[in-house]
Amino acid sequence: MRKHRFKGFHRDENGQDQIFLNGEWIFGRWVEGYYTCFNGTEHRIYSGYAEIDCGDYYPDYWTVIPETVCECTGIFDRNGKEIFEGDILKASFKIAGHENGCYAKGVVIYEGDGFKVRVTVSHNAKKHAEYTDKEQTAYYIVHNFVERNYSIEVVGTTYDNPELLKCETKRKKAQNKA
Repeated sequence: MRKHRFKGFHRDENGQDQIFLNGEWIFGRWVEGYYTCFNGTEHRIYSGYAEIDCGDYYPDYWTVIPETVCECTGIFDRNGKEIFEGDILKASFKIAGHENGCYAKGVVIYEGDGFKVRVTVSHNAKKHAEYTDKEQTAYYIVHNFVERNYSIEVVGTTYDNPELLKCETKRKKAQNKA
């Protein structure tokens, strides 16, 4: 049976990480564990149990920002990193005649009956071009990437690196104009 694990962002002014959410940078850190909404208002990630001085144990938890809660897919990338909702994946493969290979980049989502990648940037051998932001399509991670032996890698998250989801063709055109 699959365990449902989550990660979320714990706000902490002394934290080493920062995310961009609702137009502002927030300091804190990512925490992983089991998620619950306590009393309908406080969103928590439980990481296990901690021992207190008298030898008793209590649940060890972190209060997290609800918009940042992401479920674990149970899939690992080529570097052994667990893939979560909200992660940005790059899936690539080599093909004859294309020295740089082909790739797709997008955000991991849970839609319908499984985890998918909503592709926002793609260099496709058939099209010889990149998708525009309007052509976003979601593909099952296991069926479309893992079973077809794509090399998949977590390259960021939608909170830490939202710029990675922009179409690179538009970015290159803008750089050429400058």
